[in-house]
Amino acid sequence: MNIDQFKPSIVYTIYIASTPEKVWQALTSAEFSRKYFFGNAVEVDLRIGGAYVVRTPDGSVHISGEVIECVPLRKLTITFNVNWPALIETRPDAGELRDRARR
Repeated sequence: MNIDQFKPSIVYTIYIASTPEKVWQALTSAEFSRKYFFGNAVEVDLRIGGAYVVRTPDGSVHISGEVIECVPLRKLTITFNVNWPALIETRPDAGELRDRARR
């Protein structure tokens, strides 16, 4: 994916009261991520182009992506593809994507 021309419509900034080491562990370690992501486990190959996968407790793929940038303890940029078929509904006739998640 070439992100040079990509401009996101929404950018989230999250402030976390923790150390860089613990935040990095939560983002990159399956064992640590299970504690904070509802039992979901992160698997990441921290090389540029490496795979980023989040698995549900039953082992199915919840989120998949690719590592775009990686500066340990400072920055992790990934693509983010969801695998939520029960929550996403496409309507090609209307040209829209609808999020049916209950909030």
